[in-house]
Amino acid sequence: MKYALSALITLSLVGCASTGPQAPSITPVAGSPEPVTRWAIDIVDRQGGIDYQDSARVRQLVPDVDQSLAFAAFGNQVVSGQIDAGAEVWRTQLDETVAAGPVEQDGRVFVTTDNADLIALDSNTGEVLWSVELPARSDALVAVQGDRVVVQMQDGTVQARAVSNGRTFWSYRSASQPDLSLIGTANPVLANNLVIVANANGSVLALSLASGEVAWEYRLSYPKGATPVAQLVDADATPLISGNTVLATANDGVIYQIDLASGRVLGDLEASSLEQLLLAGDRLVVAEESGSVVALNSAGEALWRNDAMLDRAPFAPVFWNNAIWVADTFGALIAIDPETGETLSAKQMDISGLAESPVVTDEWMLLMSADGRLAGIKVR
Repeated sequence: MKYALSALITLSLVGCASTGPQAPSITPVAGSPEPVTRWAIDIVDRQGGIDYQDSARVRQLVPDVDQSLAFAAFGNQVVSGQIDAGAEVWRTQLDETVAAGPVEQDGRVFVTTDNADLIALDSNTGEVLWSVELPARSDALVAVQGDRVVVQMQDGTVQARAVSNGRTFWSYRSASQPDLSLIGTANPVLANNLVIVANANGSVLALSLASGEVAWEYRLSYPKGATPVAQLVDADATPLISGNTVLATANDGVIYQIDLASGRVLGDLEASSLEQLLLAGDRLVVAEESGSVVALNSAGEALWRNDAMLDRAPFAPVFWNNAIWVADTFGALIAIDPETGETLSAKQMDISGLAESPVVTDEWMLLMSADGRLAGIKVR
């Protein structure tokens, strides 16, 4: 997920727009594994694209996968395709623009929209099953478990709604939302019948999935200065669950280790990221705000640092084909040796910038371009 300041909307995200600044150079590395585009599906007219200079239109257009099918959204289009063949299965045109999604679960595909609606579609046909209005716009991917779909919104509201028809089970709103924050919302995470939420007031909290009651809350960061930027306390990176521990990143350059059951802080690590963390074996991989990719051991010590993505606004790292992969907003994709941090390959992909992090299966990597193209990637 990418972010922009509501008052300073020309941060790194504008690099994806067709009128954005020149991308920083990346040094190509011809090595193995090398990513190769095998197919592509155009979801919208590719003359358009995401204009990241419009701060109200930051989106999470992350593809989702269910067995042999991929689901993707761009503009007002939601598409399903066969992954192995790269063939479109169905396409649904909505009356409004998708803000986040799709998320597929148990025969339904969920998206949120710019008009603050939550929409459920049939995953086999693309038919719209229901649509409900939310209290506020959501740029977060929903989380689904059993009969509940959980939505997190920009104003600090979290709701659990019925998978079958969208009716509200419960609604919770975090207090004291700041006047100035990063545009972009962390995704809710479900674990042990809890909803783990990080939000713009600098806190991470656990809500009961059944009732919405607060199980615990911990404030990660506080304002530290007089300027608007110094006042930012957002905890907008999606929390990572590792066993019984929640890893939550704060705006002050610290990753907090929190006990999932009690909310007690177990320790902290020095690192800063606006992206979700990656656990790769016994190491924690972080795409820092600077663009550096760092691997930490359990004690928080840096095992290696890779600067191939410096100043390129990388997305969250993923593990695939025995390598750590990092893509950036300008359309580059690198593979990193998880043991040494060496760049195994680095390539500018044949797409005009990326809209979101890669999604991987055993055999495929899926990339969503900033101009509405879903690409299927394999390695050679």
